[in-house]
Amino acid sequence: CLSINNKVKELCTGPAPTKEYDVCFIGYPYPSRIAFIRELRQSLPDISLVLVGDTWDNQGIIRAKTYPTLIPEETAKIGLASRIILCKHRNNQDLGGFPIQPKSVNRGYIEAGYRALVMIDKDRPFSSFTDEVEWYSNTAEVVNKIKWYLEDYSRASDKINRAHRLALS
Repeated sequence: CLSINNKVKELCTGPAPTKEYDVCFIGYPYPSRIAFIRELRQSLPDISLVLVGDTWDNQGIIRAKTYPTLIPEETAKIGLASRIILCKHRNNQDLGGFPIQPKSVNRGYIEAGYRALVMIDKDRPFSSFTDEVEWYSNTAEVVNKIKWYLEDYSRASDKINRAHRLALS
């Protein structure tokens, strides 16, 4: 689903497509992510939301466009058509209580290639990113940040450009 292969890199360095979606989430719907997206949708009922990952279509998220897990090129096209890409780490409960490695690669690296504002939860802050992405602690904070950036999307330009360069370097 997420990979920067030669075809994806070509898409990510080509002409910027029209932005169709306000917010995109790419990943499996673990219980904590389902709860997060439901809370987000309730707080932001009017944004265009796209969810990519197997079984999102069975989660009852209202007014969301859903796709199953796709090949990397198709995932990239959706990411490139999005203004904001949300990243949310799974937690120990999502894995049946098995511990998650604290130094796992942070979500958002590949997504940054999509020329969208990447927002990453602070659950596991080990990352190559510093201020090239927007960090959030909880749903209320990410809702406020989404509203602020969507009011004037040009505010995100600097972060988007720096994260894009880092992801494709």
